[in-house]
Amino acid sequence: ALARSSAAGRSGAVLGVDVGALGTRIYSWRDGECLGPTGSTPAGGGAMVSAVVEALRRRDLAIGEESAKRLVAGMRDAGAPPVPQRGRVLSTGLPGSLPVDGDDLNRALEPIFAEIVQALREAASRMSAGGIPSVLLAGGAAGPRGPRGRGALDLSARRRPRL
Repeated sequence: ALARSSAAGRSGAVLGVDVGALGTRIYSWRDGECLGPTGSTPAGGGAMVSAVVEALRRRDLAIGEESAKRLVAGMRDAGAPPVPQRGRVLSTGLPGSLPVDGDDLNRALEPIFAEIVQALREAASRMSAGGIPSVLLAGGAAGPRGPRGRGALDLSARRRPRL
């Protein structure tokens, strides 16, 4: 996913948001040069999976991490029809299912998203001298390559992010 502010092109600044399993790292670029890590938060894929497991547990359904990962990866739009999620009903110990929709997942993940957005705001405020930066959202090993990063994200002045 890629989000871009209309004011971003004036500054030449970009924030790369790498959401990984163990947390979220934010890298900064200015005019195509990676300036290195700008911020981080422990909120990431693992926290999202745990939040979904706990949200369904509060609704009396136990699911495993793999099931929660599938729910997060296939996150549905708010208002989409619910899909049945199978698991173990905690009150009886028997197999069962609950309908889960995008609203359920949004409620469960809202605190994690808020933490990531706050880290992004803090990183953007440190870069604010040049205007509002563009934001590039990524996952996995998408951090920058080279001495200041370890992943595979290639961002140069000639390859500006586009919608």
